[in-house]
Amino acid sequence: KVDGIIINAGAYGFENLISVFALNTSLPLMVWCPHHSPQALIPVSAFFSIMSNLNNLNRKVFHVLGNMDDKEVQQNLIAFSRASRASVMLRKATLGMVGAVCPGMLDTGFSEYHVRRFVPGLLSLDTTDIIDAMDAATDAEVKEAMEKIRETFANVSAEDQHLLTAARSYVAMKNIAQDRNLDAMTVRCWPELSQKGFSGALGVSLMCDEGTICMMERDVPATATALALQYLTGQPSHIGEIDHVDADADEAFYVNDNSMIPSLAADKNENEVAGGDLFIMLTSGRTDGILLKGTLKPGGVTIAKL
Repeated sequence: KVDGIIINAGAYGFENLISVFALNTSLPLMVWCPHHSPQALIPVSAFFSIMSNLNNLNRKVFHVLGNMDDKEVQQNLIAFSRASRASVMLRKATLGMVGAVCPGMLDTGFSEYHVRRFVPGLLSLDTTDIIDAMDAATDAEVKEAMEKIRETFANVSAEDQHLLTAARSYVAMKNIAQDRNLDAMTVRCWPELSQKGFSGALGVSLMCDEGTICMMERDVPATATALALQYLTGQPSHIGEIDHVDADADEAFYVNDNSMIPSLAADKNENEVAGGDLFIMLTSGRTDGILLKGTLKPGGVTIAKL
């Protein structure tokens, strides 16, 4: 039931205890040393002794110096606790991978051996699973999805025909995730599925807000990153890839798969459901499906690499 261990290094007598933890558990360790511990004649002597022992044991450990009334100390202790919990949650999660790696997309390639070290539950699914799920979607399910679109997005400019395609695709993705008990999924959306009329941006958007992290292009590293961020923060994240950096303007631009997550929009009225899925247009030339437009609300940016 324990996700991590925080050792109070402000008192004498615990130097050997944490060495026992380090040798007998793989749990994350943090050594916290208050400056003004009444149990320590010399405030940081126990801290140095413990850190020296852990270094000799080749054990990686986090540390924080400062008293509990310090806001930064509080944030560090909370961050360690969340990270420890997220690590456990990732090892219990199941990430569905629909289809093979997208052709020519080297940035979505990954080492399955290394990804399984922190997300062991990788489940391979076929593109036909999505097609079958689209065919199996009932009229009632699609109608309910259409209603959800209009409730969630204030600005809907796409035609009903395009909305129906996106709604059916969303229902298919959602049913697959529920049937397989997935915590996250990523779909090879083109060229095969987009030629069959699959439009995934809406499904990605709504499912992330519903608690199932979802991304296109069978991008396992990005999906695993998004899942980790959800466990760390309790909310979805808008994932993209750095496309261009303007050093003179001190700005960076990144690209996304047109799946604006509703809860992360600056203004619901600015969020637009527009006709024409980019992947469908590129692979089949047809104007079908939808893409989402909008402005992200202000917030922190995390640059992550797996």
